Amino acid sequence: MNRLLLCCLLLALQQAACHEVARVLSAVGGAGGESSSSAGTAQAGTKDGGSGGVAGDARGAAGDAAIGGAQPIDPLLGVMVDGGDAHGCATRYGALYCWGKGTDGQLGLGDTNDRDSPTRVGEDADWLAVATGVAHTCALKTDGGVWCFGANAVGQLGQGTSEPSSVPLQVPLPDQVAQLSSEANTACAVLESGELYCWGRNWEGNIGLDDTHPGVDQLSPVRSGDSSDWKLTGTGDGHTCGVRGVGLLFGWGRNTAANLGLGQTDDPQRRSATRIGDDDDWQSVVSGQDSSCGLRLGGKLFCWGGNASGNLGLGDTTQRLVPTQVVAGRIWTQVAIDTFHGCGIDQEDNLYCWGRGIEGQLGTSENDPRLEPELIGSGFAQVAVGRMFSCVVTLAGAVACTGENVAGQLGLPGNMRRNTFTELSFP
Repeated sequence: MNRLLLCCLLLALQQAACHEVARVLSAVGGAGGESSSSAGTAQAGTKDGGSGGVAGDARGAAGDAAIGGAQPIDPLLGVMVDGGDAHGCATRYGALYCWGKGTDGQLGLGDTNDRDSPTRVGEDADWLAVATGVAHTCALKTDGGVWCFGANAVGQLGQGTSEPSSVPLQVPLPDQVAQLSSEANTACAVLESGELYCWGRNWEGNIGLDDTHPGVDQLSPVRSGDSSDWKLTGTGDGHTCGVRGVGLLFGWGRNTAANLGLGQTDDPQRRSATRIGDDDDWQSVVSGQDSSCGLRLGGKLFCWGGNASGNLGLGDTTQRLVPTQVVAGRIWTQVAIDTFHGCGIDQEDNLYCWGRGIEGQLGTSENDPRLEPELIGSGFAQVAVGRMFSCVVTLAGAVACTGENVAGQLGLPGNMRRNTFTELSFP
């Protein structure tokens, strides 16, 4: 039986409601690296400034189930959030909500209007998680199906055309999806079989087809490589990283800012999956515009790539050619990154943020940058990072956001910036 359906049935027996699904048996993997389900993972991914790949196994003790990106984390919480370029979305107990910029239909509401508060997308009650791109959104349902909506100029909706859609359209995939990431204008899905399929922008080899530059954009899902042991991916803007097998880390696509962590920048691209380092205990990975971060067994956080805004959290603005540990000794359970900043949660449910802060996206109550992770508060279950804003889910199941709000991307009326996390109101 499909793991998602099994999860739903078990929770239904326990709570008498299948839509109360909160635990994603995801490819992000726990202590044993078990593959599970996602979309943004239904489990989800990152955008041109996006949070990490949604994939969500419940957190284990001592950070052994290290998770990256936006996803349902607590097995009884049932809430997750993700942030794109200028819009956000959340799943709550099976319902899907979106807010912010809607000019390309990325809110899935049947029009191109902006929304400054969470608005429900249709009436379906079987949404598991969501992943936002620059101007599109993809989401995973409990049956393992992926649906996308919004801009589609380079095939980011996976429909075989370049026509946009302001309502959700199902992506034709050959099997149920275990993990989904969506960043910038590319999306990738790990199937239950362990095969990897991607679609959308492929200019710099970010779909991993071993082709030549410039790559042809893929309007429909296409298999990336021939491996069948993928656990999860984290799509970025021009590059992608993923975890295979027991915990091997790979990267492909743009490498001009050491995006792939291969130790050099003179090779501007890798057009097929290339192994990063020799470690075999990677648990998760997320990618932004010019950088990536990943969690290794035991909750160790490593980041690499471009660092002009201090977005690697390493105390300076110097790029890193290879994965470099962030705050040695701290046990992390989750990380989310974007173009200019990042945030993470440790095993004590404490939230830390770092990088650019001028728009208030760090939630420190100030608008100054932070070159190292700064403690924001405690009691957090999940964090997502948009281009110039951040959103969290608290242990109580509340969603709160901070940062830029010119298009309503905080889900807070008034289009005013915030520099502390402010709770959203859901209908």
